[in-house]
Amino acid sequence: MTVRVPTAEAMVSLGESLGGVLAAGDVVSLTGDLGAGKTTMIRGIVRGTGSNARVRSPSFMRLTEYAGPVPLYHFDLYRVEAADPEWAATLDDVVGDEGIALIEWGERIGDLLPPERIEVTIDFEGEGRVVAVTATGADTGRRADAAV
Repeated sequence: MTVRVPTAEAMVSLGESLGGVLAAGDVVSLTGDLGAGKTTMIRGIVRGTGSNARVRSPSFMRLTEYAGPVPLYHFDLYRVEAADPEWAATLDDVVGDEGIALIEWGERIGDLLPPERIEVTIDFEGEGRVVAVTATGADTGRRADAAV
C-alpha cells in the first residue's frame, strides 16, 4: 500500500496508525534517504503503541529502548556497513516475542531480517513524501493494511 504524506505531522499520524496495530514480536524495517522521515515515522509508531517515550534520532547509538505497554527497541543501522549475523541474534535476544523492533536502515542487514516483518519505504516527492508499507507475513499484512 502506498500513501502520499505531505507534512511531518502527517508522517507522525501515519506512524500512529501503524503503531496502533503492532503487537509484541513485530519487526518494522524502515528504508529511506537521510532526512526522509524515518525517525519522524518512528515517533508516531511509538506514540501509537501507547508509549509516552520521547523519540530522538539515535544516529550515534545503535539501539535505544522505549518503555510502554510493549517494550520498543529502536535500532539505527546507518553506521553498519555489512550484514553481520550478530544482528539477527541481537534481534532475537533483545526483542524476542516480548517487544517490537523498529529498524532504521534495515536494508543494511538484508537477509538477516526476520522473514515476517513490515517494511516501510519512504521516498521524497516534492516537498512531501511517498510512503510504501508492505508486509512479508499474512498476519502482519492484515494489520499493516488496516493501518494504512
